[in-house]
Amino acid sequence: MIRSTKKNLLISVFLLLGILFLVFSSALAGEPDAAYKDIEAMFMAPDFCGKTLAECPATVSENMRQEIKAMLQAGNSKDQIVNTFVNKYGYEILAAPPKQGFFLTAWVLPVIALVLGIWIMYAFLQRAQRGKSPAARRRSQENQPIDLDLQERIQEEVLRRL
Repeated sequence: MIRSTKKNLLISVFLLLGILFLVFSSALAGEPDAAYKDIEAMFMAPDFCGKTLAECPATVSENMRQEIKAMLQAGNSKDQIVNTFVNKYGYEILAAPPKQGFFLTAWVLPVIALVLGIWIMYAFLQRAQRGKSPAARRRSQENQPIDLDLQERIQEEVLRRL
């Protein structure tokens, strides 16, 4: 009985180690490629073609991709690589502005503009709707004096054309 318990425990430990090895080896194998793809998508192509580094086929972009791969293989972190390219090319190299300092306005202003635009449209539609209601039209007609001469001329013109 003790032998079978030890045997089961030993089998369980080996199975657990095997599963852990598979999980961590696949995670470690996929990590550099995933990190590379993430970093590659963070940069715009320096040849001003309007594409990200991942999409641009230019030679300059290929050189940058090789540089990123070399930096990853050297053990540089994502932040170190980003800082290196920002120092080299400036913030214009980033596909999206950083969410800090002055660049935060690039993230906040579109939201403010959207909310303000919705509010202005709502106010405009409310005013337009108030002016179109039948009750409002009746009230405005009742408050305006009627020019009797003009009304007679209009009736005569209508009768003549019939």
